[in-house]
Amino acid sequence: MASILVMESAELAGETGESAVNVEAVLERVNSRLDYVKTRVYETVNCKLKEYVRAFKHTSELRKEVEELGSRVDSMRERCNSGLQEGMAVADQNKENLDQFGQQLEHTDVVISVLRLLVRLHEELAGFDEKMESCDFEAAAASVCDMREALQQLPTSNKECDAHIFSQVKEQYKRKRNTLKCKLEELFKQAIVFGNCKLSVHKELEAGCSTIALSVVLEALQALGWLEERVDTFTEKLRATIFEPILKRARTRIKSTNSHEVWLLSCEETPDTPAHIQPTHLFENVLSVVTFLADVFEVEEVVAHIGHVLWTGTGLCSTIIEECMMRSIPDTPQGLVEFRPVVAKTEEFEHALLAKEFIKADQLILTGFMADLERHYAEKKRRRFLTQARSLILMDDYNTVTVGGSKPSSVGQGSEGAGGEPCTPGEGTEEGDFNLPACKVSTRAEQLASMVREALAEAAASTSAQNQAVLYGAARDVLDLFRAIVAARHARTLERVPQLCAIFHNDCMFLAHECLLLGHQFKPKFQPPLSHTATFVDMVPPFRQLAERYFSVQMGQQQAELMQCLDNARGFANLEDEQAYGAASKALAGVQHHLSHLGRIWREVLPEGLYLRSMGALVGHAAERLLADVKALHNMHQTAVGNLADLVGCLVTCAQELLELDGRTRTADTVPCGRQLEAMAGLLEVAKAPAHYVHGARRGQLAVILTNVNQAFEDEDPQGMVQRLIDYDTELAMTLVQKMNDLSA
Repeated sequence: MASILVMESAELAGETGESAVNVEAVLERVNSRLDYVKTRVYETVNCKLKEYVRAFKHTSELRKEVEELGSRVDSMRERCNSGLQEGMAVADQNKENLDQFGQQLEHTDVVISVLRLLVRLHEELAGFDEKMESCDFEAAAASVCDMREALQQLPTSNKECDAHIFSQVKEQYKRKRNTLKCKLEELFKQAIVFGNCKLSVHKELEAGCSTIALSVVLEALQALGWLEERVDTFTEKLRATIFEPILKRARTRIKSTNSHEVWLLSCEETPDTPAHIQPTHLFENVLSVVTFLADVFEVEEVVAHIGHVLWTGTGLCSTIIEECMMRSIPDTPQGLVEFRPVVAKTEEFEHALLAKEFIKADQLILTGFMADLERHYAEKKRRRFLTQARSLILMDDYNTVTVGGSKPSSVGQGSEGAGGEPCTPGEGTEEGDFNLPACKVSTRAEQLASMVREALAEAAASTSAQNQAVLYGAARDVLDLFRAIVAARHARTLERVPQLCAIFHNDCMFLAHECLLLGHQFKPKFQPPLSHTATFVDMVPPFRQLAERYFSVQMGQQQAELMQCLDNARGFANLEDEQAYGAASKALAGVQHHLSHLGRIWREVLPEGLYLRSMGALVGHAAERLLADVKALHNMHQTAVGNLADLVGCLVTCAQELLELDGRTRTADTVPCGRQLEAMAGLLEVAKAPAHYVHGARRGQLAVILTNVNQAFEDEDPQGMVQRLIDYDTELAMTLVQKMNDLSA
């Protein structure tokens, strides 16, 4: 056919001679032959699947006809172009013929290229089954790749090409590709079998009547771009079956065996190993697994991809750090020295993985982690300190221990601890800021202080400035944790229970006292910059303020309860009435009981100075209310005065007992209105038994009592108060007033 086309083209060229080429005639002949060849190609390709083998004998003839047709068309194009260019020099009207001829040739080129692709696809489809039957999977994979490339080159839309032919070819391609994929996946699953902490790999596989190597299957999957998907699935199972046991169980040991056909990797339990995962033991197990993989999978990309997915993708490296490396870092400086050989073992381990191409040069994460061992040691100590501190703070342990009472510290008063701030009641101590008075604190506060000192001692012993900074920060964090948790967790308890509030107050003051000393004791032992900046004095005011806040709330509640008791006394009016006197007696008994209870629990807990000031303030608050009610009375009955004298005397006695220290009563020093209360008790006692004080055995004490009344109530009208209280006996009142005037003069 091609020879006929050439002869006809030559005849057409000979008929024209030296004149212009008859373009239309030539194109008509070419298109006629082109339609004929295209029809034969389409008929051959557009056969059913069962006809491919029978039609294959025509493939060689078709390819030859298409190639000859294409080459002759190219030769004719050159001759026609040459002739048309010569004709254009004579007649411009040939330009239109030239354009038409160019368009026809472009269309012819497209059809020729499509025919070539269809012939190529037909050849691959026809020979695919034979390759599959002979288990030549590499050739079958190459055939699928060739068909995929040819299909990508087919035009997406062309009116001159039959779309039905294209769809038939694509459908056949998909069937062949899926057949190969299913077969390769079946062989891959047959080769790799996971069991209970066990992996079996068959390197020789039965495929029909022949045996193929696992490497052939892997190379075919790689050529088709399906290997990574299969390896990803394999990697997930490998992590769950092999790596999880060696990462979670310390006694697991990897054992690998191999024969000509089956390679076996299994996890065994060894009872003689330590109970905790040791880095060197874990390194041996992981390296055994990687070595097994490198020996089994001869395709280098497989091990590299497994390493990429496991080491960083699913966090095998981070799991090793969290589950083994961090837990293996010791808690003591001596243990840290003994642990240092593991650093070299870690570097050797990762370089072995690098040699197996399991990891890349920029993925030496474990080596980098161990290179910063000092910092990780300090961070682990910091976490341990904070964890222990939190557990300690959350414990509902109310046991106490006595602290303070020692001689003043050798630290000078002009140091940073003094801070230039005056010491107010309840904040500092009576002997100075650097001497903690004896008091009781909770055992957790004492343990927290010991924990802070331990952290600072380890920081001072470290040779790394960075580690010193971490441990120094841990000490400060422990103190901050106490302030944050206790106030939030026990706020309502501290407001309701006086004893716990007093202990919490002492805890805060004790820790504040520790903060005054810690900087001076440890700062000279630190390296720069901590040797210049380390301090805890900034934490003193927050601790003191926290103690003051809760103790002030507790004092307010106690004062409110005292006032509630005194409200039931009804102003101490009509005490000559038995019912009124009973109510007043009960009210004052409640005040005495409340004060006595507080005195018992606070005397053992609070420092002496704070105890005296606190109880004196409460007694003074009750005394002020009592004196205000008494001074408002008038026209009292003699019996009422006697009953009132008994009640006031009971309160004075209670106050003296509560505020007695070292055999000396501190009522006058600690109770704001203590002198007025004692003076009022004496005056009422005189009114109760005037015969004894005016003419009897106690008349020598009268001058002292009246002098105290004058001095205690000098800002008021003591004579008028006497007249109002003893208006039932005008003569006695005048006698007392005259005596008071004489004494004041």
